[in-house]
Amino acid sequence: FTSASAASRVVVIKIEPANEAVCMHEVEELRKGVEMAHAAGTAAALADEAAEDCKAGKYAMAEETLNDGHRALNRHKMRGK
Repeated sequence: FTSASAASRVVVIKIEPANEAVCMHEVEELRKGVEMAHAAGTAAALADEAAEDCKAGKYAMAEETLNDGHRALNRHKMRGK
């Protein structure tokens, strides 16, 4: 039996320094995870949303969205096991 705590564990993505390059790097990391886990859907949509936030200079929002995306990806991985 696998506990769900691993899936709900807090992922903390920090965009530091707060600039578009760092932000987009974090988006790409999430997208790579999505691709590797074949996790289309929520995590992929959140990666796209975070990319929009990055381009708009909304780094705090992008951080939140990226963290949500990683949690969605973790849930997807947990279901697959």
